[in-house]
Amino acid sequence: MDVRLCFGVEERAYDDRTCAVVICIEEQSVVLIVDRVSEVLDIPKEDIELPPRGERGENNCFNQGWGK
Repeated sequence: MDVRLCFGVEERAYDDRTCAVVICIEEQSVVLIVDRVSEVLDIPKEDIELPPRGERGENNCFNQGWGK
């Protein structure tokens, strides 16, 4: 999934810095295509909390939680 397209940002050609980020949650994996990556973290489930109330909502499929 190209994150630029999800957020309605103009499409851009991939280059040598474009990255595929693989996110594994239980039995499911999602691959996100992003322009750049500066750091990748492995956050245990118990260290993830709900986003602030204003950030939640039925249509918010991009922000399910924040790392502590």
